[in-house]
Amino acid sequence: MQRSQYIIKSAKNLEKAMLFYTMVLTAARISEAKLLTRQSFYFDNDGQREPHVLVPTLKKRKAKIPKRYIKLSNTDYIASMSQYLNTIGGLSTKPIFVKDRATYYRWYSALNKQHDLDIQITSHTMRHSMAVHLVLLGFDQLFIKDYLGHSKLSSVDVYTKVGSRLLQSTRPEVVF
Repeated sequence: MQRSQYIIKSAKNLEKAMLFYTMVLTAARISEAKLLTRQSFYFDNDGQREPHVLVPTLKKRKAKIPKRYIKLSNTDYIASMSQYLNTIGGLSTKPIFVKDRATYYRWYSALNKQHDLDIQITSHTMRHSMAVHLVLLGFDQLFIKDYLGHSKLSSVDVYTKVGSRLLQSTRPEVVF
């Protein structure tokens, strides 16, 4: 997640930073992030509801788009997104990320060139990074499946395998 934070902080404008930040924390696909509106976010911690975002889940292809409830506990993200929403103005039902997909892909391409990274960063690598991060934090597969908006539990297997390999490679070897 440190690399993700570095990438977010290096974004040249608030819209880029908030798109990258949102995609990292919510594991949203670009098509899902493009559907987020002011109404998708709830920041007031009134003791009854915690700060959260409702992310549309487009892979489930139903007449009514289901939404994933993503709890927001990152206070830096909450403050930054509040600032962004105040900056852009507009209706509460208007999408907050309005550029076309090609523009977002160009942003990722420029990001890779700017930082000369050993791995190509895309919207999907950010999504995968969050999934592996959740595995490393000990979240179970059912939670991760729901967080990512997958319909099948088997879709999470790859993240579990990668996370397990990472955990094994960082554990010290115990010799008796």
